[in-house]
Amino acid sequence: MIGSMLRQPFPDTATFRRDRFTLVAVILMTLMGTVTLCSAQSDPWPDEVIEVSYGAGAGFGQNEFPSNILGPPDPDATPSVPSSSPSELLTLGMDGWIVLRFDGGIQDLPGPDFTVFENPFQYGDPPSVFRETGIVAVSSDGEAWFEFPYNIESLDGLAGVTPTDGSADPLDPSVSGGDSFDLAAVGLSTARYVRITDSGDQVPDNGPSFDLDAVACLNDVQSVDEAPPGSIAHPARLQAFPNPFNARVSIIVDLPFGQKQGTLCIYDALGRLVTQDRVSAGDQWTWMSDYRSAGVYFAVLKADGHAVLMQKLVLLR
Repeated sequence: MIGSMLRQPFPDTATFRRDRFTLVAVILMTLMGTVTLCSAQSDPWPDEVIEVSYGAGAGFGQNEFPSNILGPPDPDATPSVPSSSPSELLTLGMDGWIVLRFDGGIQDLPGPDFTVFENPFQYGDPPSVFRETGIVAVSSDGEAWFEFPYNIESLDGLAGVTPTDGSADPLDPSVSGGDSFDLAAVGLSTARYVRITDSGDQVPDNGPSFDLDAVACLNDVQSVDEAPPGSIAHPARLQAFPNPFNARVSIIVDLPFGQKQGTLCIYDALGRLVTQDRVSAGDQWTWMSDYRSAGVYFAVLKADGHAVLMQKLVLLR
């Protein structure tokens, strides 16, 4: 585990991609007003570890994994005496990363939408903070990832920066400590997956590697099972052909719930907008990918400003 990277998939990783269809249903019902948004929920913690890849220096907390990171932050942690128990922490190791799934998803509402807890701590006089930072990204379907922008000097936008107060309400970022993130910063209305990557040599922190304590969802999307009886989602559709493609791809668009117009966006694998256009129900839209590099792209259908469907596109050269 020390030195070379250890990739550790989980037995039910196959559900990773199937869950996108459940997410689509949640988004569709949200657009219809059949899913209640709430800022306080009974279980705001991740439901599953999808995948983890350990780097050099990992090992701490693996005997307690994954229960040590699928619940609240260490209640005994203070800004000056951080969590240090393997039952509360998982060390990712240099450049290690982890993907967590929230069954209900995270919803973008005003203010922060989720908080990541690590174990930075204050020391010295005047006080300084010992930090081991992590880079945070989110995804709606586990394939297209959107990384939160960060500053390597101020450390804004990174996890592992703010000490935890375990005695405070972990769902109140004004008192809980930890580092909070707003989905609006990456242009998503919902996300189901959170990925945290040790910043390694990319960020000049105190090192050696990120120690994950907890992740708290502040704004939850109720699961589809909790939608009122009789709710019917009229499905949206994106059908791309040919796919994979060379230079040109056509996309048939069906909009949800009788809506007449939406926006079709094309993003690259880094989440950067390539092009967008207004579309109507039943349109066949063509993207000419001249001068674009081969690789993976994503077609995202938006209605009322919210993403409702995503289609992976593969450009060959």
